[in-house]
Amino acid sequence: QLNDDAHDWEEDLQQGHMSSVVCLLVQPDTVISISEDIDGLRLRFWDKTIITVVELIHAHCEQALLALERTPLTDTSAYAGWVQAVAGAADLALAEKRRTEDFIRTYSGNLLD
Repeated sequence: QLNDDAHDWEEDLQQGHMSSVVCLLVQPDTVISISEDIDGLRLRFWDKTIITVVELIHAHCEQALLALERTPLTDTSAYAGWVQAVAGAADLALAEKRRTEDFIRTYSGNLLD
């Protein structure tokens, strides 16, 4: 669900839905104007929130794999594969963030530093 929320946070916010990612992104007790603040929220999402989301996804995946180890089922490989696919998708998002930052640094004279 976190992965889905990370992809849909802008739409959720515009519809007034407080998804898990929107809750991580929007500061408590802050009034925002979506039309005025969306660019800043996008920057915050890609700069900080995505890292938190990936960390949460990994924590949940670790718990899921531990639960699979304790299950009485004899073959949990399909379930473990699904969990690993979710973790892999999170890793891809983080890798894309880093590639984008590297690209911007290369062609902007290190504006991100």
